[in-house]
Amino acid sequence: MLLKFFEVEARSPENAGEIPVPGVSYVAQQVKVTAEEWAAYDWSGRAIKRHRTEIRGAFGFRECTREDQARLAEWLAVELCGVELSRDRLADAVVARCREDRLEPPTPGPTTGAGPCSLASARSLACRNGRPARTSRKLLP
Repeated sequence: MLLKFFEVEARSPENAGEIPVPGVSYVAQQVKVTAEEWAAYDWSGRAIKRHRTEIRGAFGFRECTREDQARLAEWLAVELCGVELSRDRLADAVVARCREDRLEPPTPGPTTGAGPCSLASARSLACRNGRPARTSRKLLP
């Protein structure tokens, strides 16, 4: 289930509820276990951390570091915050950028609800820089 979710979303699910119930039922039937087994999966233990690491590696992704987050926040501020006001579209753009750069976005923060960096900090960076015009430079290698 985790592997398929990552294949589609380019990120790990935060909890069992993110996986559609029909998908869980179908896979449970295929592997001959009850769907309730999925609910018993430990979402905070060592096993899920190992599974996430292995899945990221299988797809050529890596975890988003603090440096990556800072670069993403700067990219967001410089490239998008001056021209895009929708929080949802900004968050979608960050997720797309992470996918392009083969980064798994961290779990959502309290400010954004989605995406790997704080839109508030990116907006404040944009304001400090006088809401810079959009440029074409790419900050992440």
